Order: sequence, then C-alpha cells, then structure tokens
Amino acid sequence: TALTGGYTSRVSVPEDPVALSYAIAANLDLEPHLRQSLLVTETAATRLSDLIPLLKQGNETLRERIVKQNPFQGPRLN
Repeated sequence: TALTGGYTSRVSVPEDPVALSYAIAANLDLEPHLRQSLLVTETAATRLSDLIPLLKQGNETLRERIVKQNPFQGPRLN
C-alpha cells in the first residue's frame, strides 16, 4: 500500500523469534515451494538466516519500483 500512497498504521510484530520467523515466511510474497521450504525449516535461526537475502531482495525491488513511479525524476529547481 505504501507504493499507492497508503500506509499501515499498526503492524503487530511478534517478539518471539520463532513466531517472527514464521510470520515473515508466511507473509512474504514468495513462490509456494520456497514458502513451504522456509516453513518446514527446523530452527528459527536457520529460517531467519534464510529470510535475510529474500528481505534484502524485496527491499531492492521496492526501491526500484518507487524510483520508477516517482514523477520527479532528474534535476529540477526548488
């Protein structure tokens, strides 16, 4: 929703690392086989480690989309 001008005012983030790792894996936009692979990973530490590159990739994708959608690209006067 941030890309369309909306926002989420409240997000519930689990404090427990196990619950956090499952919440991230369940809510990321992933291929089903990749999501399932993450959800059956034996430890939260491994699951979180596996999620880090996916989160970084997702952030980069969002950054690129924001730049493309920005109507104020290039040099301009204030």
